[in-house]
Amino acid sequence: MRDLNDMLNRMQGIMRDLEGAAHLDQIGSSTWQPLADIFEREDSVVIVVELPGVHKSDIRVSVTDGVLRIEGTRNKRLPENTQHVHLMEIPYGQFARYVRLPECAATERIEADFADGYLTIQVFRKSHHE
Repeated sequence: MRDLNDMLNRMQGIMRDLEGAAHLDQIGSSTWQPLADIFEREDSVVIVVELPGVHKSDIRVSVTDGVLRIEGTRNKRLPENTQHVHLMEIPYGQFARYVRLPECAATERIEADFADGYLTIQVFRKSHHE
């Protein structure tokens, strides 16, 4: 049993590294995970999340314990008179993406913009005086 617990702990560590600190139970609660680009600027960290077909009102962004949480829902779009579905590759339902922010992030200084299906979040760095 101890080996199983050790293996689970290692897997959770790997998942935190890959997903930016998401726990396995958090990942399992969403149906899909949007694609993201993360890059740094001199004064900030920028996270761009691809969310085509998602309404701005269906997106929630929060920061808890240094983890940026991007969650929401993309509703299924099928015309009412649809008789047969031949292919459905686009994921629908709840989504989640978690990004561990660096220690230098000023979590009270975050800006977000949603345009053309992309959510762009800019997390500014703490000033040297903070």
